[in-house]
Amino acid sequence: MKKYNHPTTLKEHLAQEMKNPVFRKEWDRIDPEFSLMEALVELRQQKGLSQRDLATLTKATQAQIARIERGANTTLKTISRIAQATNKKLVIAFI
Repeated sequence: MKKYNHPTTLKEHLAQEMKNPVFRKEWDRIDPEFSLMEALVELRQQKGLSQRDLATLTKATQAQIARIERGANTTLKTISRIAQATNKKLVIAFI
């Protein structure tokens, strides 16, 4: 029986996959979107808000907030409204 040496954690698996240039290129392409999604969910949860609560504060619908958190295209204006509604400053940087 052949043994497979599988990484034991997501972090280890990702480190292994990042060695593949095709995977790395795609990861780098979509990373900003995932970072934004993660930041929005984290912000909402830190503020103790449900999607419905955040929607009310931003004059959006709960469905719109859910779509944004799942990575649907959104506008900078909408992200700015979320920042304002949660008393946060939106910072955009090219690094």
